[in-house]
Amino acid sequence: MRRLVLRFDARRRIVVASGPPNASQKALIGLANANAAWIESQIARTKALHSPVGDGSTILLHGQPVRLRRLPGRGGARLGGGGLDSDWRDGDPRELLVHASEAGMPGAVRRALQTMAQAAAIGHLDELAAVSGLKPAALTLRDTRSRWGSCTSDGRIMLSWRLIGADPAIFRYVVAHELAHLRHMDHSPAFWSLVATMVPDWKEQRKALKVQGQILHANGG
Repeated sequence: MRRLVLRFDARRRIVVASGPPNASQKALIGLANANAAWIESQIARTKALHSPVGDGSTILLHGQPVRLRRLPGRGGARLGGGGLDSDWRDGDPRELLVHASEAGMPGAVRRALQTMAQAAAIGHLDELAAVSGLKPAALTLRDTRSRWGSCTSDGRIMLSWRLIGADPAIFRYVVAHELAHLRHMDHSPAFWSLVATMVPDWKEQRKALKVQGQILHANGG
């Protein structure tokens, strides 16, 4: 498989594009140029794997890069730069302002992400309940490595709080998946049909979750 190395900006970030053996260099360059925005977004996302949680590092929140900024004193965490709204795709990452000591920064960031994940999960549950009529008996969030969510026979749903780093559409898919288990404790055609009534593009979101899984598990320390 032929490979082409492309160099971007002054920070010397490198992207490797590959294609079939008969692909021309011109074709590979064209492919990279056509997907430049996507390539840059993936570079931003993978930084979460290598950045320690601290002042100035970057994490993912709702699929968007967010820069951490430590502030003295107490007061929890809050979003700066206008918050999570539609203008987030204008280039520069927003900031998560965290009141913590240097040593306490990782714990404070994790608690903030868990709180936001809880709120996001409840929001998705409320929206999907209006579509499906399904509501769990209880909701808990944990830091699991083997699965993104689960549903017990008595209607209790568990979700990974690390889903807060994913695009909201992915988070919504996982919630829909577990809600569907309230009616079908299997992965039968009937189960997937129910998921599709809540999230028509569930196949796309499931695929995206598999691709981003490693990054999401590392996100937030």
